[in-house]
Amino acid sequence: MMSSKSCLASAALVLTIATPSMAGTIYDLNATATIVAVSNFTIEFNDQNNDAMLSSTTEITSFSGASLFGFSVTSVSLVPDIPGFTNGGNDGEWGFSGPPFGAMATSPTTNWNYSLSQVSGVPGPIAGAGLPGLIFAGGGLLGWWRRRKKIA
Repeated sequence: MMSSKSCLASAALVLTIATPSMAGTIYDLNATATIVAVSNFTIEFNDQNNDAMLSSTTEITSFSGASLFGFSVTSVSLVPDIPGFTNGGNDGEWGFSGPPFGAMATSPTTNWNYSLSQVSGVPGPIAGAGLPGLIFAGGGLLGWWRRRKKIA
């Protein structure tokens, strides 16, 4: 099941959750730029504390797309508090790392509109799915061996 949230940074929060989060659920946080000096970015994170929000940089599994004033950034170093989306403990600003900034450059949370969606999981293998293949392959080898034995 897919759940999603969306809001405008300057408007009231609109929240829609179809299913409750489970610990370890993967989410995509998409930020769409509201000013020209910054670009859109996407963060995929593994929700380890079961709150359906990005809580720290340790939950981030991938980050892409951000640039500040024409310079690319490679990682998130500070997670702000954005009601319904993040609870990183930093009031009002994202922290980014990457050349030429080195350690960190910050940007206000109001530079983006946010949307959050749950990534649907990939189903695991079906238990025992390999057994029919092994039986079929074993039967083929047995048939080949018997045929070879008759020829010799």
